[in-house]
Amino acid sequence: MSLGLSYQDARPFAYSVKGPWRLSKTSGVQRALSSEHLKSEGLLKLEEGWQQLASSRRIAPL
Repeated sequence: MSLGLSYQDARPFAYSVKGPWRLSKTSGVQRALSSEHLKSEGLLKLEEGWQQLASSRRIAPL
């Protein structure tokens, strides 16, 4: 609820028997833990890191 979900939206996630990996795919968790929120917490997007690594590893064709 502290991340912006109402009590009615947060309650099913709090009492769910599903694990965190499965819950991460639900709309409520995705709304609460948006990319902007995770970035503000200092977490990096794996896709951005991969793109930086991939572009630096490119080799000229033979």
